[in-house]
Amino acid sequence: MAKLESYSNLTKLQEDMWKKNFCFGQELALSLYAKADELSFKSTFTQKTRSRNSCVGWAYFQYKSGQFLFKHQAGSSSLQKTTTEFVPDKLKDLKLKAELENNVNDKVDKKTISAEYTHQKHKTKLAVVNFNDLKFSTVFGANGLGCGLDLTYDLAKTRLTGYNSAFWYFKDALRGVLKHVSTNKEALSRGDIVASVHYTRDCGLQVGSAVTVKAAGGYGAQVALQKNFDGRILKARVNEAGELAFAVRTKINPSITVVTAIKSEVFDMGSSFGFGIRLKLNQ
Repeated sequence: MAKLESYSNLTKLQEDMWKKNFCFGQELALSLYAKADELSFKSTFTQKTRSRNSCVGWAYFQYKSGQFLFKHQAGSSSLQKTTTEFVPDKLKDLKLKAELENNVNDKVDKKTISAEYTHQKHKTKLAVVNFNDLKFSTVFGANGLGCGLDLTYDLAKTRLTGYNSAFWYFKDALRGVLKHVSTNKEALSRGDIVASVHYTRDCGLQVGSAVTVKAAGGYGAQVALQKNFDGRILKARVNEAGELAFAVRTKINPSITVVTAIKSEVFDMGSSFGFGIRLKLNQ
């Protein structure tokens, strides 16, 4: 049996198809990544268009050695995040984690303590956020079929404020997921229903699609294609609103990667084009 994904990663492959590399709203983005033994460092600077905060930057430092991981991230948005992970030597299927997020501008602190257990047929995570929200997520299944739950319980209000569920089918190159995504934190009610599929053909062509029936009415739909060509990744996507987008990711050499993207409205050919470019430097 293939290794189980966590609940939050059940639809990651599909979502990456229409999210990653479509770097619109950026006149320029620079990324730098460096690694030496147990230490790694990454920083990103983005020049955005039509934004008050036109220049955005962030960086993280990470140290990982054996059972221990420490990571600190800081950005120009005044958000700082510190993460510590520990895997007991005698319980390698158990991961203990502590996270602290601090936003100086918004004066918001978020403290999270969690434990995650991984088994061949199920993966379960229990977390406490700010000693108020109790979060529980689990994925379980066998032979390509499974279910998942993602729940948030407010200890102060003594009721559920998040109630998500999923049914999935993974077989060879096909991944299908049917999700219920809660949208009302005040009362139990039907949320959005999302059906998504990811498929990889023998030629390496990847297809990702999703249809969302919204609780508030209406629907959303998107389809994305991806193909690799000798160090170059070509991507295309379209959604229910008629937004057509293309992206190209080119690896110039082992240290330099360039990403460009462009989009337009199919139903309004007179609208302006969206364009973005990103330069990544890896050491």
